[in-house]
Amino acid sequence: MLSVDSVNIATAWTSYTPTITAGSGTFTTVSAAGFYKIIGKTVLLRTAITITTVGTASGSLIMTFPGGVTTAATVGQFLGGTDAVNLKSVGGQSAAGSTTSSIRFYDGTSCIAAGAVMLMTGTIEMA
Repeated sequence: MLSVDSVNIATAWTSYTPTITAGSGTFTTVSAAGFYKIIGKTVLLRTAITITTVGTASGSLIMTFPGGVTTAATVGQFLGGTDAVNLKSVGGQSAAGSTTSSIRFYDGTSCIAAGAVMLMTGTIEMA
């Protein structure tokens, strides 16, 4: 659950470790670090996801939001980002009422590749 300090605009961003999975299959080695700040029902979010070894993972890259954050039930949400290695734009979409973001390249193709580093950032409305 989110701490009371996470809603204070005068505090530093709070770190969290997103869980990273794939649309299908599993990663051999993947890691992530994230930071967030909540102001009212607005969540400011930034994460870095590093795919070291793909394994059988394919399709979308799926990232969890910080504990307790669920997107508003009225509309889907979007996060923007880049694959810092290949310098291609990525986008993360979340359905209304979701606790995750599904990330793909700008053209809808899978961004899952060994050595890829996805840098995501954005603002979402919390339920």
